[in-house]
Amino acid sequence: QELNKPTTSQELALKFKRDQSRISEILTVLKRLRKIKNFRVRSKDYWIREDQDTIIISSIKDNYLKYLKNSEKTTKEISKNFNVTPLSSFKILKKLRDFGLVTRNENKKWNIKTTRKKVIVI
Repeated sequence: QELNKPTTSQELALKFKRDQSRISEILTVLKRLRKIKNFRVRSKDYWIREDQDTIIISSIKDNYLKYLKNSEKTTKEISKNFNVTPLSSFKILKKLRDFGLVTRNENKKWNIKTTRKKVIVI
């Protein structure tokens, strides 16, 4: 019931007045049972129920999605826009592809994929 929105183990520990390590143990067991899932954003784990059909991303990944909204781009074009190395851009794009938010065509250009999942930016 408590995991309808993204929540950290620290927030849950404060709410239930339990130690964070105890909460983490319980969350890990629930994850193994496929009741909940976690997303790591800026070195913090956010937990949410499995049935929520939600993807949690960072603001940087959201900026990549906004940039790709207008047209297809290569990794090099994207990295120049964000002033980072092509490898850094590729890693972020690969993570977005793993979430099912972008695809890469045979011309090695990235584009946004339509999805029914809700995207939450943290």
